[in-house]
Amino acid sequence: MARDLGNAGYEVFGTHLTQLPPDGVVTRSVALDLMDEQVDVRGLIERVAPRIIVFLAGRSSVAESWKDPAGTMTVNAASYARILDAVRDIDPTIRVVHASSSEMYGDTEGIIDESTSLRPNSPYAESKAVAHRLGVEARERNGMNISNAILTNHESVRRPLPYVFRRISVGAAALALGLIDELVLGDLDVIRDWGHAPDYAQAMALMALAPEPDDFVIATGVSVSLRDVVASALACVGLDDRWDLIALNPALARSGSSYPVWANPDRIGRTLGWKAHDAATSVISIMVTHDTEVLSDQGRRSDVLLRLG
Repeated sequence: MARDLGNAGYEVFGTHLTQLPPDGVVTRSVALDLMDEQVDVRGLIERVAPRIIVFLAGRSSVAESWKDPAGTMTVNAASYARILDAVRDIDPTIRVVHASSSEMYGDTEGIIDESTSLRPNSPYAESKAVAHRLGVEARERNGMNISNAILTNHESVRRPLPYVFRRISVGAAALALGLIDELVLGDLDVIRDWGHAPDYAQAMALMALAPEPDDFVIATGVSVSLRDVVASALACVGLDDRWDLIALNPALARSGSSYPVWANPDRIGRTLGWKAHDAATSVISIMVTHDTEVLSDQGRRSDVLLRLG
């Protein structure tokens, strides 16, 4: 996201919880803990005077949201509400792009698009739905410049463990290098639309630079099962059909979300010309190649394997 906006001529000011990634794109930054309701969001916006605010921060784990629903709502919804209030009072022409989530739709029938009714079924999904609705209301009632990017799952080499895509990519690499004897996973029949995070960042940058605010589903339009993803990961390291190396533990399956997710990104394609370049099976290949390189470095290997469990 920072690269795309920087290439468009913007100076990028970032916020971070602990430390900023050393990519050299963000020219200025400040530490910001959204759990702290005393954080002076209004003062920060007045000081920086942004033309665009992209709200990507949040607690993104559905499983963890059940352990702390109040904290999840504070970070994902209440902190965003404070930003919207500040923008309304300081300069309502500031463009705000909010990272919504396809999790808001829950176990819905059919294909998700921008008109699908929200049916959140977890604290995480509820928090994203609240924030999404706040943005829509701010745009429709107050004329503010608010857009929602409704993101399906998006993966990259920056995805931390124990998220399942990174678990598969690290696990496949570790199996190929003989560092583990088996990879333990949960429900392989889960079907999702998994995309590549860099593609999705480009979509949000296009939304930030678009002449009019709007809401868009960001997806590849191709849904596959985790079984297909695992098969691609194994093939990437020359372990085709080696299902004897895969063990299943139902405790690792995400409770209450075994339903399939299908999504339609046609609207952003028609409006802004965006289309995903990489769907799930190609994304996992990119990640496996990266993690094979990481695990081949003995200095980096132990920490990654420790987190793999």
